[in-house]
Amino acid sequence: SPQLDQAERGFSFRLDGPLDMRMNPAEGLSARQWLSEATSEAIEAVLRDLGEERQARAIAKAIKLRFDTEGESALQTTAELAALIQQVLRRRGVRRDDGKDLATRSFQAIRMKVNQELEEIDAGLEQALERLAPKACLAVISFHSIEDRKVKQFFARQSGALAERDPITGAVRREEWPILSAHRHLPDAQEVKDNPRARSAVLRFAYKNAHHNPQNAHHNVQPEGAINRRAIGGEH
Repeated sequence: SPQLDQAERGFSFRLDGPLDMRMNPAEGLSARQWLSEATSEAIEAVLRDLGEERQARAIAKAIKLRFDTEGESALQTTAELAALIQQVLRRRGVRRDDGKDLATRSFQAIRMKVNQELEEIDAGLEQALERLAPKACLAVISFHSIEDRKVKQFFARQSGALAERDPITGAVRREEWPILSAHRHLPDAQEVKDNPRARSAVLRFAYKNAHHNPQNAHHNVQPEGAINRRAIGGEH
């Protein structure tokens, strides 16, 4: 993650820099622009849904209050935003036992929103699977539980794990689905020691079905919540 280590890119709360967070600085709104223009409710939703931040409402209100009181001079840098978030959480008695900074979840959520990361994951997975050769492996590493959930659900849908089954045999016709099997791998203690950033990493990999025939696919799929975990190749 070289951009995270470059203060001028505005991703890190540990390295002070302009509040930007864009992967492509030439496209879209910067983090500061989005925070300035978004409503308190919109910011709260992003912090809650993308950052799983329990104090999303309090943080969102504090951010908008800062812009209301300071105007154009408000929250110009990552350090200013981090300090505000930390202040809000400390006042509410929040403590983190996992060693992560209090601002981690909020920064992660804002970055994901600014860069439309979930939408990029959806598009990237579809394109990657389409271009994958039969029997080849598609491997995806996620560093966030929401991102990992996206990958897991995609593999489940594409392997027939969400398909309606034969009411008598309970079987799914495997040739109808592009993914044959999907698996999960987590870093061991030594890997986390060697590379601390791997602590939240989840590797999911899937193999392309060599017998898949798109013309015969019915793709009759149940809602995403109805995942049959036994049908996605197991949680290895």
